[in-house]
Amino acid sequence: APAVAGVFSSAEQRLRIPWSIADQSRREEEPVLEGFLGLLQLVSSRCTAPETAAVLENPVILARFGLTENEVPLLRKMISSAGIRQGLDQRGKKDAALHTWEAGLDRLLLGCLTGPLDQPWQGIMPISGGLSEGGDWLGSLAEFISSLQRLKRQTARPLPPAGWAGVLLRLINRFLDSGKREHEEGLLLLRQQIADFVDNCRRAGFERPLSLAVVRRHFRQLLAAPAGGQAFLAGRVTFCNMVPMRSVPFKVIWLLGMNDADFPRSQQPYSFDLMAEKRLPGDRNRRDDDRYLFLEALLSARHHFIVSWLGRDQRSNGPCPPSVVVAELCDYINRGWRTADG
Repeated sequence: APAVAGVFSSAEQRLRIPWSIADQSRREEEPVLEGFLGLLQLVSSRCTAPETAAVLENPVILARFGLTENEVPLLRKMISSAGIRQGLDQRGKKDAALHTWEAGLDRLLLGCLTGPLDQPWQGIMPISGGLSEGGDWLGSLAEFISSLQRLKRQTARPLPPAGWAGVLLRLINRFLDSGKREHEEGLLLLRQQIADFVDNCRRAGFERPLSLAVVRRHFRQLLAAPAGGQAFLAGRVTFCNMVPMRSVPFKVIWLLGMNDADFPRSQQPYSFDLMAEKRLPGDRNRRDDDRYLFLEALLSARHHFIVSWLGRDQRSNGPCPPSVVVAELCDYINRGWRTADG
């Protein structure tokens, strides 16, 4: 899905093709939801430099703090130069205090004010190289880390459901609400899910404090569910999984990734699976199911049936065979039909 989105979303306007991806969870469809869950995971972790930078690079969070994707490489470079490793501040740290986000930001901010110095100023050695390469990214980074410190303090202790609702709504307003219309649906869904969470707890008579781990798990499971009402038949190029009962006639059907090792899917039974040791007629077989799905796709194509696979090995550049069902189809066509030119 990310590869498909990267190719089809980056096309020029004159080459743009309407498209959609089906069979995705709401979390995968909406960067707002991914940013929300990423923040909940981040504040309960050690806030290492890669983890924090990955959350910050969410497009919704970047826009909220006035950053652009072009500034991401510079951000990563300066985070590494400042020696930031883990931890938001120096609380509870001794030897590792110099590698926290707070200490690293002090070095970057001092370097922005003073430029290079030959010796530390009040125990802080400034970092100056590269600070002139991009606009206001340093202030935005400092604002993000400050907001993250506040969020970490707010989520450090168990809260009742109503208390968590207030914290989560403030999280949305502070980190995710960038005012862009394309994210309104995800923000509305998040606020609705938080309201439902509080309402369900109230109806159940549950008002005891909950830890962040419980709240995070609840929303992760909730947002991982498949999105309802996906536009499968909406007059666009649709990317989807091969699943049963999808044998609807289409003018063009293209099967991607029909590699020998990937399709039909192999099934490795567990050692304690007694049904796999002695199969009976009617027992499910995933390879047979995949062969049937391939036949369904073939019968559904009206004008063009296209199949692609990796033709060369990525390491040795040697030829790679297609799936056995593709080879069987080619053999069947060669035996039964011949064009006018032979």
